[in-house]
Amino acid sequence: MHAPRVRNPKDARGIAACDLLTRAQLVDLGLQPDSARPAHSRVSKDCTWETDDGNVAGVLIATDAITSGLESTYLRRDEFAVFEPGEVAGRPSVRANLNPGPFCELWVGVADDRLLWVDGNVGVGSLPDPCERSRRMAEAVLSNLPPLK
Repeated sequence: MHAPRVRNPKDARGIAACDLLTRAQLVDLGLQPDSARPAHSRVSKDCTWETDDGNVAGVLIATDAITSGLESTYLRRDEFAVFEPGEVAGRPSVRANLNPGPFCELWVGVADDRLLWVDGNVGVGSLPDPCERSRRMAEAVLSNLPPLK
């Protein structure tokens, strides 16, 4: 099984992970804007925020083509305890958690070779719908990204 192609790709290049969501969006999502903690790796940019309920939520954007986009998640599907393909804002996505439990790591295709990861509940607390905040975070990020040219 291969990852679906991304229709109408978005451009996330050059955007810091902590700038992917506006202050108003962070507040609406129950995240504390002033708690942003950026991190970077060779192929991605990350940012985490504290949530109003005492947990942590985060985003990661892989803007380097080395990641193979959502295909990289599909290639590792056997490593995940949870692997549920779906869509977020009309884009292919996968709920892929390494461990079972009340968490929802969403991997979303931004372009065929670009990837967005969100987790609205990185902490240990449980949410009634573990994917609700993750889905809303991904939708907000995607709404902020320009089309890929």
